[in-house]
Amino acid sequence: MYHPFTASQLAYLSRGPTYIRPNPSVFFPEETLQKRINREHDDTMEKLKKCMSEITDLPKIPLTSPLYKSYSDRLRSCLTQSYMTIIPLIDQICALRELKMVQSIRKKLKRHKFILCETDKSGVLHIGRQIDYERKAAEYRQTTGAYEELTSNPFNDIIC
Repeated sequence: MYHPFTASQLAYLSRGPTYIRPNPSVFFPEETLQKRINREHDDTMEKLKKCMSEITDLPKIPLTSPLYKSYSDRLRSCLTQSYMTIIPLIDQICALRELKMVQSIRKKLKRHKFILCETDKSGVLHIGRQIDYERKAAEYRQTTGAYEELTSNPFNDIIC
């Protein structure tokens, strides 16, 4: 099968979907990082408070407890430290190179109408043509008979 990818792009894709991306501080200005830190902090605190106030097998911690404030301060300082740590120049160069590689891979996938997906069991990335996926989906729907194509939109009838 023909593919437009270079050897270096294929080597990058062969790392698999679990490859850890570079630190985002290389690409984002400081105020954007502050928003990211705040969003991650708020999300974590919300989940923590919900979990600790709804547990059934241990004593519940009330939402007004000063423990949350202490944990919140520690969490914010850890997030700030991890996001604001200066990255060595060689790592910045590698991260920017990988960013350009990902952008070029995305452009080629879009231009040549390829689909990049993770396989079910092995976790390997698979590159396939969009037409093939649509054909296989149509064959599956036809052989199983599990899906029925609607001739009209039932939304208005449901509302009424």
